[in-house]
Amino acid sequence: MDAPRELREALADALADSLDRPIPEATPRRVPGAVRVPGKVTAIIGVRRAGKTTFVHQLRHDRLTAGTPRQLLPFVNFEHERLAGVSASDLGFLLDEYARLGIDGVSIGSNDLTQLVLGVDRDSEVCRELFDEEDPAVLTAIRLIIESCTRLGLTSSLCGQAPSNRPAFAEHLVRYGITSVSVNPDAADATRRALAAAERHLLLDAARARMQPGR
Repeated sequence: MDAPRELREALADALADSLDRPIPEATPRRVPGAVRVPGKVTAIIGVRRAGKTTFVHQLRHDRLTAGTPRQLLPFVNFEHERLAGVSASDLGFLLDEYARLGIDGVSIGSNDLTQLVLGVDRDSEVCRELFDEEDPAVLTAIRLIIESCTRLGLTSSLCGQAPSNRPAFAEHLVRYGITSVSVNPDAADATRRALAAAERHLLLDAARARMQPGR
């Protein structure tokens, strides 16, 4: 059995099915105290059978009504038996399917990705010390996304402040092959310097490797 091929087919089927079927409708859910920040990931957390999936479809309806193209509103249920045991490294196949839909590139929100991977609210006073863009799990997710984009001929971009105030983080991005970085205007100069330094390190490492005996 070719497990990666089976997984690719399962993900492709799940995406195609979610885009072909109408978005399910049910009694609208109201969530007291819900916080919505434009342009940010919405995390829906609750006990089993609380109506989380119904609320997700409700949000999809809202976005469709607001003008978001239908092909940008897929829904994949990873509790499906064909997708059981999916790991983070397998999710690169999702980019393959999106590439087939015609996307040009991917933008990574480092703050949202870190919050999602670590399960840590960056605005929480209690958890703030645990929020770390350089956590190995976060860096692995970023690397897998960038490498998949490179393989598929897509541009990869990252938005967030980490490249400007963390030189090591900027070097990770350069080594992974990031296409571009987006930061606030006041951080542009610092980010350029950090990326330039990272590129110099990469060039020096390559030059040293070529000078080693036997190469």
